[in-house]
Amino acid sequence: MVVMSLTACVNPRGARICGTVTTLIFLTTLFYTYFHYDQYRLQRRSETELAQSKPGASEIKHLLLPANHRDINLCKTLLGLAVLGYPAPSLLSWNQATAFPNSLDNGAQVYSKIVRTMDYFNSIPRNRDHELALVADGFDVWFQLRPDVLISRYHEINKEANERHQKLFSPKAIDAMKIDQRVLFAASKKCSNQLHSRACFAVPEAPTPMAYGDNTDTMLGRSLHSAFRPRFLGDGFIMGPVGTLRNIFIRAQAVAEALPEIDEDKDNGSRESDFIYHGHVTSVFAMLFGDQEHKREEVRRRYSDPTTLLSRMLGKRKSCSSTLNGMFIEDKLDPPFTHEDPPASKWKTNQDEEFEFGIGLDYDARIMMNTQDSYYDGFFLKHNMSDPFSVGEVKNNVLLQHQQMPEAQESREKNPVWKELKEQIFLGSGSHKRTQFDCKGDLEDFPLASDLTRSPSPFAGTPQSVVTRDGGETPREAPTTLGWGEVSLYTNICYKTVPAMIHHDGDKSMRSHAWEQIWWQSWADSLLENAQRIKKEEPPAAWPGGPGTIRSAEIGAWSDKGTFMRWGTVCPRDYRYELFRNME
Repeated sequence: MVVMSLTACVNPRGARICGTVTTLIFLTTLFYTYFHYDQYRLQRRSETELAQSKPGASEIKHLLLPANHRDINLCKTLLGLAVLGYPAPSLLSWNQATAFPNSLDNGAQVYSKIVRTMDYFNSIPRNRDHELALVADGFDVWFQLRPDVLISRYHEINKEANERHQKLFSPKAIDAMKIDQRVLFAASKKCSNQLHSRACFAVPEAPTPMAYGDNTDTMLGRSLHSAFRPRFLGDGFIMGPVGTLRNIFIRAQAVAEALPEIDEDKDNGSRESDFIYHGHVTSVFAMLFGDQEHKREEVRRRYSDPTTLLSRMLGKRKSCSSTLNGMFIEDKLDPPFTHEDPPASKWKTNQDEEFEFGIGLDYDARIMMNTQDSYYDGFFLKHNMSDPFSVGEVKNNVLLQHQQMPEAQESREKNPVWKELKEQIFLGSGSHKRTQFDCKGDLEDFPLASDLTRSPSPFAGTPQSVVTRDGGETPREAPTTLGWGEVSLYTNICYKTVPAMIHHDGDKSMRSHAWEQIWWQSWADSLLENAQRIKKEEPPAAWPGGPGTIRSAEIGAWSDKGTFMRWGTVCPRDYRYELFRNME
């Protein structure tokens, strides 16, 4: 038949027939392939929507904070959780000094962040694996948005990532490795590991705009990493289903235990890896993410058929180029410099699934913004400039609000106060003056995200009852009419996002000098009283981590042993002045 077909294509009439048949076959194949892709994408979309509709996916059932001792900064985190309506957190390793059982320099941190978190997830029955859990740093994270916004963004970011995967990977590749983003980590501008490791060179480019112009992703900035887009794993927060997180933490513990005092294959000769891999928990999770992305790229190429026209048209067989600290990498599976070998299989027989952890990153800081290398990327702002607002000088990354201005009727373009504020933020003065090396953010056309405008207003549910301030008898009513545009929100001006959490992993002093800028702080005592009133109206609840005490109708936290601790037990009275800054 092949010979007859070739013969038929030789003469002119046969050539016309052959060409027609070939065209029909090509168009039929193309139509079938695209139809198959559309059906596959519809199926994946329905699976994603089904996962979001499961009981437990619409609320945070498990909130974990690694914290083994009292600290004023822990109480600032707890205060934000309480006034915003988050569930009582479990404090991992509370009052425990046990260190990780090997030569890790920071064994206590590894123990609380990895081992005790894994123990917590292991205590939860498997029929609750779909429940949503959030792990956040206990001593340097501030919450500024309600849990409904955080949860909706978690689902939104995962959905967007899985849609990108459907365009990048063939259905066979996705099925072979079970590629499905379900877990979110924070994103960092700096790789926590040494550059020749898979945790650095194998991770994908950030799907965010070139906020720093031509300087984006180069070392041309205020610091070596300030102009990079966040694309490396950070562990300021971890969020996902209990079952998936359990698997990640089990693997993380196995990786941490396997690390020798110095791994010569992971060290570039500086012996720096002794600190990176043994004093930094982030590096362990970054290794898992690097292994996942390296294996995903292998699988993508393996299941991209180079003989089909469609694969060539879609470019699915091509190697993925990348950059790393300004270096161009044509093939991220085989960079031109000395690098780690591909990950070796150790745990499962199916090597593809073994390295799929469902990990993705919060690239544009919708959930958490890290302050490290982002000093000039974030400011506390009031977004609704057509209403009464405050304006002052910009200092230490904080908009110091000290002068009440009358309501502005003019448009933003004509409003002189708006112009003054914009000039202060984008021009500044002295050491805080913005330069050509900062991001090209702009305050124009910057509406608040719809999920935030749909969220209950900042003081919703707060009674307008008179409260006393400064330990005296000065009355003041809660501003229940204020919307999210009228309160001070920490804002990423590079990507025009308002993060649900702020991670002070850079300048730790911001935990003190910026404390009064977060919108709820000046009303924290009243909001805490209101949260306490709401708790008293709720039915008693058991510890979410398993058998434990029944929670009393009070604000507080759980130990990781299931004991409920009242607010005053964790945050004693001598913390009150710093927390509220308005009373003795």
